[in-house]
Order: sequence, then structure tokens, then C-alpha cells
Amino acid sequence: MKGHSVGLGKTLLLSAASVFTVFSLPTLAQAATTYTVHSGDSLWSISQRYHTSVTALESENHLHSSLIHPGQHLVLPQGYTARTHSSDSHLSGRGGGSTYLSSASVFGESVALSAEKLVGAPYQWGGVSPAGFDCSGFVQYVYGQLGVHLPRTSYGMYDVSHWVPLSNARVGDLIFFNADGPGASHVGIYLGNGRFIDAEDGGVRISSLNMGYWRSHLLGTRQVG
Repeated sequence: MKGHSVGLGKTLLLSAASVFTVFSLPTLAQAATTYTVHSGDSLWSISQRYHTSVTALESENHLHSSLIHPGQHLVLPQGYTARTHSSDSHLSGRGGGSTYLSSASVFGESVALSAEKLVGAPYQWGGVSPAGFDCSGFVQYVYGQLGVHLPRTSYGMYDVSHWVPLSNARVGDLIFFNADGPGASHVGIYLGNGRFIDAEDGGVRISSLNMGYWRSHLLGTRQVG
């Protein structure tokens, strides 16, 4: 071999017993453009981590919804820039203070903040906008503002989420009741400390699980993703 240059993929004989292959650099670069989903991830939290958008992630991976599962491999859109600091993020909390939260907690706090801004919005059966919400229309709207597309009904939301005990529920998780019929007939958003927000006959309001009615009709809390 003349000179000192070698071609990509060329096999070099080091001895009669061993060989060395020059690996293709594009293969290594390609490995850095995928992301493996971890428990607690959502498309929104991944998009924030890599400075892209939920829509771009859905398009790049040909996703028909925002639901993802641990172990799933996602292709990151071209032009993304990964955060170089800790995966924890700084957030101004709903109580007015500032704190550092994990990406899953940041998403949950964002859900809660968006939901609480709608307190007082009127109730309307079949409603899906601030002009009037029913229970699932309200939850679908709030999550949709953050790029997570949930099914239209409370039963559909129940089916695409997974159960977590109330003691482990995060702010922003879904909370279900059998208040308007059998099964998961009513849905709200858990706010922590035994409180939740939902759209009911009186409009969007914050309630407590300490109220006997809600406690007796509670089905449980569930997480999306």
C-alpha cells in the first residue's frame, strides 16, 4: 500500500491472526440521530430536550399520535441541537417559586398551568374549546396545547394510558371517575395534594378528593406515555 491513507471499509492485515476494519464514520454519526424512549418521556419532553417540535418528531417517525412507549427508538429531525446541561429544567412553579424539575415533571407542571388558566370556562356537552368544555374535551384541549394528542372520549383516554397508584401520581396525570356512568365516564387532570381540575356542570373548576362524592367514584390515576 502506497502512502498512509486508507479507504473507508478497507480491511488492513495487522498480522496473520488479526485484522482491523476502518468503520464508516457516517454509521457512527447516524447512531447519534436516534433516541431511545425512557419511562416518563413524552414527545413534548423529548422535543424540549433536543430543541425541536412535537410535530417534527411525529413527521420524522411517521407517528399517527403522540403516544410513545419505553424502549421505542425515535429518529431525531435533522438540525436538532441537544441540550448540553442536565436533563433537569428550571421552571417557575404554579406557586410562584422557582425549582428544578425532571423533564417528566416539567411536562406535568406545564399541563397543570395550562389547565388552571381555564378555570371558569363554561361547561358544554361535546365542547372542545374555551367557549365550552365537557370533561374529555377539556383534557384533550389542554394536552393538545402541549402537542400531545389524546383520544376524544374519557374511555379512549383510559385505554391509551397506564395505571399508577394515587400515591405515585404526578402533577398533570389523568384522573378517572365513574361519575357519569359505568367505567371511566369522567376524566380530569391531577394537580397533586389530593386536588384535581375538571370540566363539570358548573364549568372548569378545581376540586378535592377529600369530598365524599369524588372519593367514592374514584377509579384511579393514569399516565400517558
